[in-house]
Amino acid sequence: MLVVDPDIPFLNTVSRLLLEAGHEPRRANTLRHGIEKTEGWEPDIVIVDRMLCLEEGRALEELMEVTTAGTSGLIVTDMAEEPMRPIALLAEIHRRLAD
Repeated sequence: MLVVDPDIPFLNTVSRLLLEAGHEPRRANTLRHGIEKTEGWEPDIVIVDRMLCLEEGRALEELMEVTTAGTSGLIVTDMAEEPMRPIALLAEIHRRLAD
């Protein structure tokens, strides 16, 4: 599982919750850094900030090429319009892993 978000407090909170739930998240604050984190590893789920998707579109495509689930494993968060609370995010992750 890879969490990519420029908001460090959000990144820390989500990572901590994932660890407590038994997952082993890797973290990055840019998509490029996220791509580097996937070297030799294929995340089953990628959680990424919507603004990064807009700002670094080609990097998002590259990141999706190295994930095991492709776009079905992509969860896009948007704290500006409708914040996804970390607990709701964790529930969504578990739902996708169960599918």
